[in-house]
Parts: sequence; C-alpha cells; structure tokens
Amino acid sequence: MTESWKIDTLMPKAKAFYQDIEQQLGIRIYHDLPIRRYFINEADPIRARRRIKNPRYANYFKPILEKEAEPIGIIDEFGSIPIRQGSWVNVPCLIEHLKNFFKSQDSLVEETFDAKQLEPEGSHWNYRDIRAKNIVFCQGSHTHNNPFFKDLPIIPIKGDVLDISLKDIQLPSGLYYKKRWLHSLEKEDQRLLYRLGASYDVGNSDAEPSSSAKEELIETLKAMLGSDLQFTIQAHRSGIRPTTKDAKPLLIQHPVHSSLFAINGLGSKGSAMAPYLSELFMDQIKKQSPE
Repeated sequence: MTESWKIDTLMPKAKAFYQDIEQQLGIRIYHDLPIRRYFINEADPIRARRRIKNPRYANYFKPILEKEAEPIGIIDEFGSIPIRQGSWVNVPCLIEHLKNFFKSQDSLVEETFDAKQLEPEGSHWNYRDIRAKNIVFCQGSHTHNNPFFKDLPIIPIKGDVLDISLKDIQLPSGLYYKKRWLHSLEKEDQRLLYRLGASYDVGNSDAEPSSSAKEELIETLKAMLGSDLQFTIQAHRSGIRPTTKDAKPLLIQHPVHSSLFAINGLGSKGSAMAPYLSELFMDQIKKQSPE
C-alpha cells in the first residue's frame, strides 16, 4: 500500500479527461470503483494502521474492517481495508468509439506503421503520402523496433487476465484484492461477470495467452474463494505492460531530431497517466511552436 507516482495530480486530470470524452461522444467509459484490499498476514493490518495515521493517505483509506466482514464470499483471515477514489476506464469501448470518431474526421489510418519509412524534408517528416511537423511514438515494448527510440529503457511485463462466471457467489460490483485482483463487473443480462488478474511475468514480451499463467490465476482464485469453487472461464487474454526500472513514465524528445517524441513506460497505470502526459506533451509542442 504505497502512494503511486503523482497520484494526486493524475487522478483528477484523468477523471476530467474521460468525462469530457464521454460528454463529447455520448458514451460511458469512466466508472467509480469500490476497492477492498484483504490482508494476507498478521503484519498487514499493523502496516495499514500506520498508513492511516499518515496525512498523505487520509483521502484514500477508510477504516479497517475486521475479518469476515461483509460481503461474505472471500476467505478473510486477517481483515481488510476499503480504498477510496478507485475508478476504472472501459478501454476497449473508448478505443472503438475514438476510432469511429477519427475515421469520421478522415484522421485515422489503420495499418502497421514502419518508422523506417519516415523521411525528413526540411522542418517536416514524410511518411508515404502523409506530411507531419511533429511525431509522437506511443509504442510500448515495440519501441525496440523503432530506429529513433530503440534504446529506451523499457522493461516488458506480461500479464494474463481471465473473464470468469461464478456459480454460487455474487459479490457486489467492485474490486477485491488478495494477492491478485478480482473485479466484479456491473450486471449484464441478469448475470455478474468477474475479471481476474493479472499475472506478472517480468521480461516477457510474448503477448500470447499463457497456460501456466492461467493455472496460476486459477489457484489464486481458489485461495481467495475456496478450493471447491465452481466457475467457468469465459475468456483468457494477455497483454504487455511497458514499464521502467523506477516505474516512472518517459516523455522523451529525440536528441537529434527535435520534432520526434516518445511517450512510454506507463506500465499498468496507462489510463491514469496518459491524460497528464498528453498535456505535458502539448505544452512542450506549444513552447517549441508558439502561435
């Protein structure tokens, strides 16, 4: 339970950003999220009580709950603590609607981008029949294939996620964390769907779902809800978190080509960090090209 980098700045900016997109596109993607972290040993509640006394954490922690507090369902030997100001963004829905919007503006080309085909021409860059003054690369672990930013210190961390349905357990909507997180999604078609994740495989950039990660998550789920749990796996997906050694993101201007930038290293907090980093990037562009 450690305060994330610039969390007091990131969260308000992210909330305003996504709610503005919701209003402009007429969609719902930003959701408040109750979070409850379960203690896994006797030392955890002691550390949590120290955190609660620290004024920096006053806006994030609610009072500690004793073991086996409601809701019943998750194995609870040591108690838990609710966390305030949780939220989540429906990223697939966001991407789908943004694609449709930019296509309607004739501002999106869907194809594999090859940075090696960029050609400088005066103060601009040419890419086939596209001409641009500034370019920003947001490529995650694929940056190693980019001749301009191949040396960024990006560490890939693979994570697998399972969508599951549970037969006899119905947890209220929210996120429950006990070694791994279990997200009880809002009810759809009179049923609750759960999302379980995520595995943590440092240095692995293979985005194919892993059978060993699936088994690890299943064992975690049974440790959380009971070994006789009845469940069905609806989907198994994986992705790569592009992170850095100190877990801080990168906003880099190329040392030779000042019109080339890279935003990377957002790790598992991309939805929170992206609005803030985009704002920093636009401020940098305005400084270089004042109107």
